[in-house]
Amino acid sequence: GASASGSAPPLEMLAVLPCLALAFRPGVPAAPLPRLAASLRTAVAASDLLPPPPLKPPAAIVDAAIAAGQAKAEAPAAKVFLLGVISGCHIAFGSCLALMVGGAVPGIKEANPGLQRILFG
Repeated sequence: GASASGSAPPLEMLAVLPCLALAFRPGVPAAPLPRLAASLRTAVAASDLLPPPPLKPPAAIVDAAIAAGQAKAEAPAAKVFLLGVISGCHIAFGSCLALMVGGAVPGIKEANPGLQRILFG
């Protein structure tokens, strides 16, 4: 389940993070793994008890979209330009990652071209 605010994980899930950090450190024996599994089961069971986040009615969603669009239309040109440049950088990083991961598997490309295309994006 998700938290009531929709932006942060439930507190029960956060309790698992220290156990994850211990479980995957180099040189640490695998003894914490059973505790990790127990913690995960407890966190999942507790998160199932949380109520779903409240949903907005369709009219409120439309109003929020209109308000967001109006705020973007009224934003200063310099801010819009900067956000456009940052968005372009994110797209460029994504394409670079796709080229590095999808293009760097010639063995898979020969054996299973479909899998290589999935990796490529």
